[in-house]
Amino acid sequence: MEDAKEKEKKSVKQIYISILALTLMNVSIIAGIGNDVQQAFYGLSAVTYFAIGAICFFIPTALVAAELASGWSNRGGIFRWIGEGLGKGWALTCLLILWFQTMISFGMGMPSYAATIMFYTPMYDKAVQFAQHPQHEVLIMTGFIILYWILTFIATKGVKAFSNVAKYGVLIGTFIPLAIMIILAIVWLCQ
Repeated sequence: MEDAKEKEKKSVKQIYISILALTLMNVSIIAGIGNDVQQAFYGLSAVTYFAIGAICFFIPTALVAAELASGWSNRGGIFRWIGEGLGKGWALTCLLILWFQTMISFGMGMPSYAATIMFYTPMYDKAVQFAQHPQHEVLIMTGFIILYWILTFIATKGVKAFSNVAKYGVLIGTFIPLAIMIILAIVWLCQ
């Protein structure tokens, strides 16, 4: 009986997200082009805010997650960690809260991305007027739903497909525009 279970475990190939893909997913959330307007407003002091965020949030979160992940040999992630410490009821509650937080954050960001994709202009005021115009709400909502379903389809293709999207998405959507902005800033300063 145990031989069959061991063979089944060996036959199932487990695919993990690489450290690079996980790092790039975090970079896309923080340094994405959607945040450039706010970052430009703060200027060089944004570096200080990023450092405070890294020291006070990312490093402690990474250390706690590493400790919890190495503490139990069974799989289960957050549900397992909270379930072992506080019970299954609290674990389910935490998973529901995490699910709501994820759905709300997607719901907040996706219309902004859809409006940006449909109406791209360097003039921020015109983009805001486009998004606030009542006739464009259906268009933005349609773009939001299409974008959401595309991401859902990619997520069903597995970890490798999603990590590739994250990897190339950050390269194309964050690093290349950032490099262009830096080059243009240097050219502007040299004039």
